[in-house]
Amino acid sequence: MTSLLLDVGNTHVHYCVSQRAFSVHESPDIQHIRIDQLQGLFDSLLSRHSAIEDIYLANVNNRACEALVTRLCEIHGLSLICASTQSSSFGLSNSYQTPLNMGVDRWLAMLACHNMILSNKETKDFIVFDLGTAITTDVVNDGKHIGGWIAPGYQTLKSGLLKNTSKVFADNSKKDYSSWFGNDTPDCVELGLRSQIQGGFELAVQEVSKRTSNFKIYVTGGDRHMINLDKYPMSEIHENLVLHGLSLYID
Repeated sequence: MTSLLLDVGNTHVHYCVSQRAFSVHESPDIQHIRIDQLQGLFDSLLSRHSAIEDIYLANVNNRACEALVTRLCEIHGLSLICASTQSSSFGLSNSYQTPLNMGVDRWLAMLACHNMILSNKETKDFIVFDLGTAITTDVVNDGKHIGGWIAPGYQTLKSGLLKNTSKVFADNSKKDYSSWFGNDTPDCVELGLRSQIQGGFELAVQEVSKRTSNFKIYVTGGDRHMINLDKYPMSEIHENLVLHGLSLYID
């Protein structure tokens, strides 16, 4: 049985085709499109993958998109399985008293990390950072979610800064910086945003280090490469942990 996995975010849809749950160190072929390209994706994929029978959906909070996926599944005769945040599953327990208040993307990313760390004989503790429109941080200790953070992501921070200031401006050029301090306004903006993100990351690591000296760090999301991990050999970067977690639900 072949399944289509969909991770619907705030601006884009990440997807892949799979026949089973991802293995621990597997790197599936993950693609992404804009949300308004979703109907075309169905037409294209189903013409090339006629064996697709099930759609697994992780949807942060886009009701219109979920309604579209539901309608497309009905048209094509496909089963739709919508993931939701739970109080516990796959050996992971949630700290939220009302689990549905937690975005399903956070829950699935934690499930993916928990699944990967089960094979680790040294530690069962980890932090997961997901850098997208928002930056989420979650801490898990021996299968129990301790808690986390939600903060503005890089683009959200940048647009908010530029919108609410009159003489601050930025450019979109990609640069390699040798210093954390800029010498013109665009560089100061860019480095200020990066330092804010890096500082949040390092504070989280510092706080977890007070609990244990032995833990893993997982980093994912569209802006995952913005964090400097040179000092953190216990860290791993993954393209999309949400789809990894979603794949665990494949029968």
